[in-house]
Amino acid sequence: MLASVCLESLHERDNWLAAHLLLCDENHWWALRQSDLLEDDPGELACLIRHYPALPSATLIPMAALPVITADGTLPAFDHLLGRTAREDEAWTLFADMTRALLELGLRCFAQGVMPELHGQNVLLAFQGRRIVALVLRDHDTLRICPPLMQAQGVAVPDYMFDRSAPNTLELDTPRELLAYLQTLAIEVNLYAILAALAERYGREEAHGWHIVRTALEACLVRVPLPDEIAGQTKSLLLDEPIWPFKQLLAPLLARPILGTGMPSAMGQLVNPLLCPSSHNG
Repeated sequence: MLASVCLESLHERDNWLAAHLLLCDENHWWALRQSDLLEDDPGELACLIRHYPALPSATLIPMAALPVITADGTLPAFDHLLGRTAREDEAWTLFADMTRALLELGLRCFAQGVMPELHGQNVLLAFQGRRIVALVLRDHDTLRICPPLMQAQGVAVPDYMFDRSAPNTLELDTPRELLAYLQTLAIEVNLYAILAALAERYGREEAHGWHIVRTALEACLVRVPLPDEIAGQTKSLLLDEPIWPFKQLLAPLLARPILGTGMPSAMGQLVNPLLCPSSHNG
């Protein structure tokens, strides 16, 4: 709920976000009080009652549905949006539109010191025909924040309630750490899945899709008003840095010595996918 309030407040600070960012209402819960213990602590078994914003003239499609490819090589979500007889260039153009919308959302949030979890399950695109008119966020439980950057921009820092004696990834000390969640979840997980599926369908090298991502990112970096103190570093980290962060899941899970309720993760490294030499040809 604190994350939702924080995201809503960004509407007053950025006209693009006010016009294009919609949030699900996730403030209502159905809970069954437990008389015994859940794990080691008392708690409640509960489920979220999520309400989606009213968009009567739009079609909502989760970004996680876009890379779904069937056994016969079709992409149902793209076929729904474009028609089964659409040309390859139309599919890549639609991917470019999605990429620009997602990256602009991420960078504008980053400029205010926050980063939603922008993997494909949490982001829905609102389409009117083939045009993206809004982005809808759901599952606000992991809004990562960089308090020093928020304070520098005059954004109220949400008072998260958790055990700060243990390591966490919700409150991050530097803009670089916050930016990593745009690189990993929005680009390497969300956008990469879609471009890989398109490359498979049309027999293209994945570098073609990465070239589209880089072009969209360059355009967004020109448009988005990043604070002066982080603008140069942000551009360098995204476009020029030879190494990018990589979100590791399986290795930390398999290495865990005991069972637990949380999903372990760690940050590894990979070669910046936007620097692949072949990604700069069409």
